[in-house]
Amino acid sequence: MGQVFRVEDATSGQALALKVLRPLDADDIDRVRRFQREIQILTRIRHPAVLHILDWGDSAAGLYFVTELVDGEDLKVAIRRRGAWPAAEAAALGATLAEALAAAHAQGVVHRDVKPNNVMIARDGSVRLLDFGLARGAGIDLATLTRTILGTPGYMSPEQFDAHGVDERSDLCASRARPSWRRSCGGRGRVSRRARACSPAGTASFSTPERRRTGPSS
Repeated sequence: MGQVFRVEDATSGQALALKVLRPLDADDIDRVRRFQREIQILTRIRHPAVLHILDWGDSAAGLYFVTELVDGEDLKVAIRRRGAWPAAEAAALGATLAEALAAAHAQGVVHRDVKPNNVMIARDGSVRLLDFGLARGAGIDLATLTRTILGTPGYMSPEQFDAHGVDERSDLCASRARPSWRRSCGGRGRVSRRARACSPAGTASFSTPERRRTGPSS
């Protein structure tokens, strides 16, 4: 939905991250709303482990926002490179992520796409939760595709597959019970058959089939 670039502040020389809405999405009302919602959500949450937004607006190039630049790697890459982490280090990372989610939930925000790809580990060891593009928040315009499932199948809670009400518990489910998290602690981890059937890879976005009656009708 968005493209991210490394940029430099013309005045301070500070390296920053610039996220812009892709031109091909500029006419997609749903994607525009999601991009705007991400800006609203990032301005609402203030926590050291949540990506810090600095500026936002609309230019000739389209909608954009500027954040701090996290120089490091995402957790998925880190797990592949390092393998299993020491228990104490994995526990500390999990606690930091839980605190970031608690800060979001305190503001009425549900991330809806918690996964290793959306957790950055900076070179100094600090952690950032990012990519709130699929998040929803209390008091924020939640207009989105009708009966559409959003998320990454291997990390989605059961209620997300049914496009039913999603709350803070969905984020907790994603952050503690999925394959890559378990691998960071030395576990093997498996993706559920249901997740694989829904989408072999990538982020799912598909319509929920109508339910059918299985018993005799009255």
